Amino acid sequence: IMLVGAGMGAAVAVEVAAGQPDLRVIGLSTPSEFDLLITRDSIGSVADRIALAASEDDLSAAHSLTELQAAGAIPEERVRLYPGRAHGVELLALTEQGTPSDPRAWVDELLAGFWPGAADDPSSRVR
Repeated sequence: IMLVGAGMGAAVAVEVAAGQPDLRVIGLSTPSEFDLLITRDSIGSVADRIALAASEDDLSAAHSLTELQAAGAIPEERVRLYPGRAHGVELLALTEQGTPSDPRAWVDELLAGFWPGAADDPSSRVR
């Protein structure tokens, strides 16, 4: 099971996945902290099961991405920093080059890049 969360929803997804070792997470514009959720404190427990994406000109999200990547030792290949200002679910409409994309194709692309072999399994395709 993979949770895709945006903004505060990404912070919640990290917290849920921290207690559920079978869950994977794609965090879009994941804050390093949001109110009482301190995502950077939980990121280490999901580091091998998370992919993070943000855009460069969404300064808070870009800063959080860098902070979470460092705190959780998340490998570079599971982090995407896109050009532009897209925030949260707006990232679903972009390709790695920052051009428009079909959201389902984007998630399939992330699956192939973040978790090799997942794209080869027809049951893992986004519907």
